[in-house]
Amino acid sequence: GSAETAEQFNKWADDLATAIHKELVYDFNGKDIYIDLIDVENGRNYDGYAFKTDEGYRVYKGFSFVNLAPLAADWYAMDEQIMKNTYETYFKFGSEKYGKYDVLGVVVVLNENETTYNIGNHVIGKGFAWELHYNWKMGNTERVEEMIAFMEARSTTVYPEVWRKDGSVSDSANQEHANWILYTMARITGKYEAK
Repeated sequence: GSAETAEQFNKWADDLATAIHKELVYDFNGKDIYIDLIDVENGRNYDGYAFKTDEGYRVYKGFSFVNLAPLAADWYAMDEQIMKNTYETYFKFGSEKYGKYDVLGVVVVLNENETTYNIGNHVIGKGFAWELHYNWKMGNTERVEEMIAFMEARSTTVYPEVWRKDGSVSDSANQEHANWILYTMARITGKYEAK
């Protein structure tokens, strides 16, 4: 109930949003996208393509569920065009066929020519849920239906942490990943109302 406290938190939130859009966005072939990974300590041995920022950080050109993180909590300051660019680029480089379904690999590493060098060997639950949420929010019903069909075809009794290309899963009912899927499905079906 404190107006002074509310004002301070609003200022911090705005400062954070400004910093995110300044430091965690980069130009990828003429389109701004949210960054997957910055190596702050410059100590990682990473097999992908990176470039240095003015501050000397290495930014890796690649994608993972982390690029979709602004979707996770319906972040009020998410730039819809930047997220659209991010998702479309991630899908271009990181989608694979799992049977008849297009899915996003957990991580996509690009080489210096900005072509796909490597795609992770599974689909991760929370990344899947965030992508599903995004497509539902954007009204991409065809993609939502494909993703739900994939889940129905690949999940037996519970949602897993990971779906693999060979049809296997791991860590069924993993609380973190299954909860993201359940939350997203509740939003899509209208069974959840934010308070």
